[in-house]
Amino acid sequence: MPSREGTRVNIGRKLWVYWRKRPYGRKLASQVADALGQLHYDHVDYCGTGFFHRARGYIYDHVYDGYPVFETPGGSKEAIAVFPDRASFVDWLSEQSDWSLSGRDQDNPWYFDNQRITRARLKGLLAGQNPRV
Repeated sequence: MPSREGTRVNIGRKLWVYWRKRPYGRKLASQVADALGQLHYDHVDYCGTGFFHRARGYIYDHVYDGYPVFETPGGSKEAIAVFPDRASFVDWLSEQSDWSLSGRDQDNPWYFDNQRITRARLKGLLAGQNPRV
């Protein structure tokens, strides 16, 4: 018979996973699209992933030394994803979650939850808090 403490831990873990897999939804995605200039960390070496609004659209990419990889000399010319217009970005982002953007699709576990886009960071952007850590 499981202990009460073990049961609490299992319930807590299930709630945590549920919360992380909950899609951001259209409202948050629309607000982010309207507010977005760029959202990323800016420091030496790997800075996680970020969002950028450029002339060619909305871009999701890895960031090194504060710059998206697709803009760095010698970097990949292809971003993780490029959305040519607001509607396609909002459609995609509304279906994403902390889990889907966590990096768990990568082969290297070093990327898992390493400075990724999260609901908290998106809400921080909307509140005018875009830390450059």
